[in-house]
Amino acid sequence: VSKQSDQNKLKEASKKISQVSDHYQKTQQLSNEKNDENFDKLKNFIKFNGSIDELFGDGEVLASELIVSRDEKEMSMVALFEDGLSQRSFLVKDGVVEMNHFFLNPLLEKGQGKGTQIFKNQVENFKKLGFKKLVTEAGDSEGMNGYYTWARLGYDIDRGDRVTREIFKMTVKGSENKMIRQCTSLQQLMSFNEGRKFWKENGFRFMGVFDLADNSISMQILNSYNK
Repeated sequence: VSKQSDQNKLKEASKKISQVSDHYQKTQQLSNEKNDENFDKLKNFIKFNGSIDELFGDGEVLASELIVSRDEKEMSMVALFEDGLSQRSFLVKDGVVEMNHFFLNPLLEKGQGKGTQIFKNQVENFKKLGFKKLVTEAGDSEGMNGYYTWARLGYDIDRGDRVTREIFKMTVKGSENKMIRQCTSLQQLMSFNEGRKFWKENGFRFMGVFDLADNSISMQILNSYNK
């Protein structure tokens, strides 16, 4: 009876959140039979003693999938939890966490800061584990607003991505606002109201980097936002 109940809960959650984005179709291939085993393997890999929600999201974990690279230097886990879907890839030796997917359950009330709270908790735990930076693809398509949300929370365009940084420069140069035209980074643009409004209207997909160092600009922006 318990297993049947779990399966029904998984199917219902998958059905509801698959309406938001094609990425949620992943939920239909996930299994709820090895959640504990998957997380135990991940915990051993990254030397973590906490609970799964501290790395992925709030609520009960409904299903998961563990992916290990051939050289066993990277471990990735997709987790469907009550409040959404997320995927995290851990490159321990490089000190990097790839935040591959992060979608909130569409049934949650918007604008209540749930996503920010989850992200803040994850940042704190990644720092404790010794990771140096987070990387993500900040999307801009149907069902995805990462290009704005991640910029708002402290991500900047990857300094190694020269093409995207040049596009950013050309974009801000097209503004009539002098302060916006003088911005040399996305983080600088997001530091004032006019800049944030400009990016929301003119922003685009980018590869983002969040610096986990205590006094980094990324941390300053996140802490300021939370205040």
